[in-house]
Amino acid sequence: MLKKRDYKAKRLMLIIIFSLLMLLLISGCSKKTTEPDPDIIITDDPFEYVHLNNIEWIVLENLGGIKKLLLSKEILSLRDMSYMAFGALWEDSDMREYLNGEFYNSFSDEDKPFISEKFHPSLNYDGEPFIHPTTDKIFLLSVQEIDHYMPITNLPKFYLGRVAQYNGEPKEWWTRTYNMSGNRVVVHFVSHWGIHSPSFYALPDVNTIGVRPAMWIDYPRGNYETIDFGGERWLVLEKDGDKQLIISQHILFTLHYHNSTTTTTWETSDMREFLNGEYYNTFDASSRAQIRTVINENLDNQWHGTDGGNDTEDKIFMLSLREVAKYFGGLDKLYNRPTPTTSYITDEYNEAREATTKEGYSRPWWLRSPGDGSHTASIIMFGPILMYGDHVFQSWGVRPAMWISR
Repeated sequence: MLKKRDYKAKRLMLIIIFSLLMLLLISGCSKKTTEPDPDIIITDDPFEYVHLNNIEWIVLENLGGIKKLLLSKEILSLRDMSYMAFGALWEDSDMREYLNGEFYNSFSDEDKPFISEKFHPSLNYDGEPFIHPTTDKIFLLSVQEIDHYMPITNLPKFYLGRVAQYNGEPKEWWTRTYNMSGNRVVVHFVSHWGIHSPSFYALPDVNTIGVRPAMWIDYPRGNYETIDFGGERWLVLEKDGDKQLIISQHILFTLHYHNSTTTTTWETSDMREFLNGEYYNTFDASSRAQIRTVINENLDNQWHGTDGGNDTEDKIFMLSLREVAKYFGGLDKLYNRPTPTTSYITDEYNEAREATTKEGYSRPWWLRSPGDGSHTASIIMFGPILMYGDHVFQSWGVRPAMWISR
């Protein structure tokens, strides 16, 4: 049996080896490929950076330039989470008061309107509801958000996103994720080498740890670029090199997702067959040559866990739950269900997600993601995202989407 001293020494050696490996892997990803923009710097690393309030921020999520999730690149200060033990929970913490008070007020009056107030459920380390949800303009990331945006499986994002410095030295930094240790509330943190674990926690009223504020920046909606293609009007959702993602401005058809009540996924649906067959063939040869074939990831339903099926190779498709939330709003609630019984996402982006026919009639429209069962698919119900969806043999609106050459 190893002595305790030997075990600690071996554990420390493993940590050092792991950190050195990450440094070697990242070292080849640090050269800039473009000249710095005054406001945005794009490098070979996986992140975009913006400067705001004399602070450099990592862009963790960029939703078509309309909405961005920012995290301070460096640790901005060292603070207790709370000055008193009874104010340890995030909703009552001095940290939350500071970030949404003094720190928020350090932004100019021109910048403040773009900082979006967001709903944040409170989960413990295992992802279970822990305390009351909060609505914040500025917040700390949860461990779930850290794993989502800076996964350990993506070493550049892991190292460049998680390892942060204060005055030139790597330091630990707070998350907003809480747990109980005996009868004490404890708060999880990210170590100076980027790791968090159930055993990495600190006392909120005793330990002084680094602060990396996070916030969502919203830009005015409704100003999507539009193009004409194949005789229809389309919204441009994203541009990527020599291609762009477009979705029909209006609902073009009213169709069944699948023409029977049997279990189906996007891969086996009649809707997919129609869009990539009959509908694709309505475009002339010149337009068909511009339509790209892409691999679509068909994720499980984020709230109900319903199987999304295999990834598919498509020319024309419908948006998924993640894509509609990414480009039209709602991504924060998609990955942070407000309550275990919440059945739909309704928020300030309902108007952006609502769609009409060419005649001006508002209609629900299909997404390709599953609902709460293998015979359902998710829909946009006049703006809100209906997570449990509807039966696939129902007839709802269709807004085709595709990647085309620019």
